[in-house]
Amino acid sequence: HGLLQLIDDFDDVLSTEKTFMKLWNRFIMSHTTVPDRCIPGKCTEFVAAHGRLLVDLNLRQDLLLHLFNLWDCGVLSSFHVLSCLAAFDKVREAAGVTPSRTGGAETKKAKRMWAQGAEKEGKCPPHSVKRVRSEQD
Repeated sequence: HGLLQLIDDFDDVLSTEKTFMKLWNRFIMSHTTVPDRCIPGKCTEFVAAHGRLLVDLNLRQDLLLHLFNLWDCGVLSSFHVLSCLAAFDKVREAAGVTPSRTGGAETKKAKRMWAQGAEKEGKCPPHSVKRVRSEQD
């Protein structure tokens, strides 16, 4: 796919971010059309389908950043962010992988976001999935 090759052209993006976005875009593009209201379910499906690969590639932080972007765009609630992270952590635990030291900070940030509970107003960041999806249309 041309879109997946375009991701490789970014010089200011970490290789783990590129790997994650390719995996996410392949998953999302495998569906005909995904309206914003279905994104929470698709995130859950994504973790269920690719959780072990995400664990093996150590992509928890990239998943978390992606979920934060979706939350910032208003298409994902803080409840769904925590649910997806919990599902990922269950996969990681089942795989016998010990959480990294940064996991605590990520969890604190997610809990703080949950406690705030208010959806942010504003536009999506330019690097978000929403922009990538709109370029497909």
